Order: sequence, then structure tokens, then C-alpha cells
Amino acid sequence: MHEAPPVAGRSFRGEQERLLGHDIEFQDLTERTLNNKDPAYMDDEPRDETIGGYVSGVDGAPDGAPDNGEHGQAPPVYRVYKRRWFGLMQLVLMNIIVSWDWLSFSPVANTAAEYFSTTSSIINWLSTAFLFAFVVAAPFTIYALHTGGPRLALITSSLLILSGNWIRYAGTRASPPNFPVTMFGQILIGLAQPFVLSAPTHYSSLWFSPRGRVSATAIASLANPFGGALGQLINPFLATSPADIPYMTLYIALISS
Repeated sequence: MHEAPPVAGRSFRGEQERLLGHDIEFQDLTERTLNNKDPAYMDDEPRDETIGGYVSGVDGAPDGAPDNGEHGQAPPVYRVYKRRWFGLMQLVLMNIIVSWDWLSFSPVANTAAEYFSTTSSIINWLSTAFLFAFVVAAPFTIYALHTGGPRLALITSSLLILSGNWIRYAGTRASPPNFPVTMFGQILIGLAQPFVLSAPTHYSSLWFSPRGRVSATAIASLANPFGGALGQLINPFLATSPADIPYMTLYIALISS
């Protein structure tokens, strides 16, 4: 006699129950993962459950993901105002005048030395002290730009330039001419220079679109050497004799005001 084959229905039923148990366990695992209730199955990257992808604007998007701008965001749209040109013109004029002040006495060093009854080497210290003042004011410039922006930098430099020019004029008009007072005014103007030299980049990033920032920064920055060139060219005509030194400083003070 042949041995009876196993009952197929019983074995099939057992296999079905085993698969059903695995399905329930997998379903429970999936629900815990999607609901983020089990930390063991939480992904390090944030997910968007509606599309199953990375959340828009999050670093680390997978390769091949659509790129609509930086970090997956649409490129920003900038709104510019016409009054930005007024601020840029202020920066240009201040860079011109502060550089002109720096080299006020250099092209007329011998004439100024005769007027102050000193040597041309001492007169050249007016421009050298200007540069030392620049170094001293540099940390304060960084603080002003980070806390008050270009507006605070412009106000600070304007006050220093205005007061420094008129103090220089007072030193040249004294009788006899007072060189230390003139030097003090020159140092005040030197403290103003880093404020106007560092402001153009910050100003253009706030007021201009990406297309115009480079041009705005270049215009304001190139005004500084242009002011020095004007001083070297014009001052010798303003001070042809020692008696003209006070008038030269007066004209420059009026222009700076």
C-alpha cells in the first residue's frame, strides 16, 4: 500500500497565516516610519510625505533633483529704488574728497614748509599720519558696518571729514601758523577714510540687484584714486606761494562741506 500524501489544504493554510503575519508586521513598521514615531527608523534628511522626496530648500538634495535656484528655491526677485543713486553719489563724492584731503599738502610740500617754517619732510608727515589713522579706525569701521550698515559709516565719516577740514583751516589761519592743529585735523580726516572706502560693497549689496552691484561698487571705489589725482593736479594752482596755503585749505574745506 502507498503512503497517503500530506493534506495540501492544511499546509497551504499554514503558509497563508505565516505570510499574513509578515504583512501585518511590515505594515506596522511602515506606519511607524512614516509617522516618525520610532526614532530607530527616522531618516537624517527631512522628507515630504506627499511626494516622497526632499523638502524644498533643504541642503543635500539628491543628484538629478530639479534645481530652480539655490537650494531648490526659485531665484529671488529684487526690487530696486531710484534713490539708490543718491546714496551712491554720496559715496562717490566722499571718496573723492577724502582722498583729496589726504594729498592736500603733498604736491605743495615745499611751499607749505616755507609757510609753516619747517622742512618738507615734516610736511610729508601729514600724509603719513593720515595712513596711520586709517589703521587705527579699521576695527571701528567693521563694527559700524555690521551694526549700523552704510548709513552709520557715512554719517561717521561725514562728521570726521567736516570737522577735520575746518580744524586744518584754523591751523593754517592762526598767527603764527599752527602745524600741530593742522596735523590734528589731518588725523581726523584719516580716521574717516576707512569708513568711506569699506562702505561701497556693503551699500551695493543692499541697494542694487546682482546685475548692478559690480558696477556700483566699481564706481564708488574708483572715485578714491580719482580724488587723489584731482588733489595732485589742482592744489599746485591753488597754492602758488606760501601765503596761499590758508586759501587752499579753505577752498578744500568748502568743497568738503
